[in-house]
Amino acid sequence: MYKQKYTTKAKNLPMILGTVVLGLLLLCIPSIFKITQFVWIYELAVIVFTSYAVYQIIKKSSYVYTYHIIDDEIAVQLSVGHKENVLCTFEIRDIISVNNGKIKELKEANGCQLVYKCIGSGDSARSTQIIFREEADRNKISMLIFMPDTEFLKILNQKRLDIQTKV
Repeated sequence: MYKQKYTTKAKNLPMILGTVVLGLLLLCIPSIFKITQFVWIYELAVIVFTSYAVYQIIKKSSYVYTYHIIDDEIAVQLSVGHKENVLCTFEIRDIISVNNGKIKELKEANGCQLVYKCIGSGDSARSTQIIFREEADRNKISMLIFMPDTEFLKILNQKRLDIQTKV
């Protein structure tokens, strides 16, 4: 079994600071326009909105993807906070191709119906794409977009060669 983690923790401090500064500026509006009635409702709404916006920024920018090669199977797991979800699993024998090309062109050329984008906010130009057949419906072609390291690709290619020589 080989396991690789890919973290997409972006540099979101400027965005968080900008959101907090915007919230503080919005809190000043009632005093600028000398509004005195129901100010506490407005201030409470601004604080709740600002807190929710900061929470969403942090949540959206901190994904952890785990790519697994277990025997003759690949699994991709997503962890956000304490939640863990398996996004996709497929057998290595179901792989049609492994590419580093333009995603849109590969999708159209292979007729992919489902795309698993497992790079978070990463650079899709540096990603690797695997075209594979779904286990449940053999006619359904899917694409996995992910950021494996060289060791992962080396093990994957070796396992693909091993499977091809067995057939």
